[in-house]
Amino acid sequence: MKPSRKSKLAFFFFSLLGLVLLFNSCYQRIEGCTDINAVNFNAMADDKCCCNYPSVNFQLQHRFGADSVRFFLDSTYLNPSGVPFKVLSLEMLASSFFLEKEDGIQIKVTEEIDFSGVSGLNCPCTDDFFLIRPTDLNTTPGTVSVSGEYSSLSFSPGIPADFSVLTPIDFPEGHLLNSENRYDTLSGSYYSFRSVIVIGESPGDTLAVNILDWPGRIELDGPIILPTGQNVNLRLRIDYKKWFGNIDSSVSDPSAIRENLMQNLKEAFTLVLE
Repeated sequence: MKPSRKSKLAFFFFSLLGLVLLFNSCYQRIEGCTDINAVNFNAMADDKCCCNYPSVNFQLQHRFGADSVRFFLDSTYLNPSGVPFKVLSLEMLASSFFLEKEDGIQIKVTEEIDFSGVSGLNCPCTDDFFLIRPTDLNTTPGTVSVSGEYSSLSFSPGIPADFSVLTPIDFPEGHLLNSENRYDTLSGSYYSFRSVIVIGESPGDTLAVNILDWPGRIELDGPIILPTGQNVNLRLRIDYKKWFGNIDSSVSDPSAIRENLMQNLKEAFTLVLE
């Protein structure tokens, strides 16, 4: 007896269904990063996980006036009045790093740290702390998950107030805020800036300048291009002549020097775009 059209269609349908079920039973879903902005984007992935986003790095250019004059610690320089000075040590702690578009939209540069603080605060916490020191040629504020063109960037010296409840023992070993040297136990705060400078030529001209709370933000103009899924290196030039150059031996009050350095900072930092 010849099979009917209906039975042929039924046979074809169930055969196709069997093949689909067989294929599905053999196919294993791929877990990976499905975000094209991530450095580990996987176009073959089915289920999103484990995305690693591009880091924003500063390549630091330490200069004294002219671009070709490299600034070094413990080297003698002359201010515009001809007074010699040198910086024996310096570090600035910074955070709250944002990139801003022309339309005012801000993207925070950040990453997460996961730890259980001794003070009772359990993280993951947002972490965009970075250091600026004359001995370092690179520093990394964090990562960014949105590519594109930005008109400016900004950051603040010091750390946000909500982190002031944490002490160095709260942070994992190796973290910037794990250092006792950056923490003032008397005030329960982290130093925004610490430096030892010599103004003049005698040992008595050595001054320690420590700043806990540094008001205001550093704002640097772009354009800043963040390519999709790629780490980005920005060149930050620090002119120590503009930063320290107008401090002379007539100013021996550390509080006056602190004010001077805070006022000079915005002029001393520039983003190199060429």
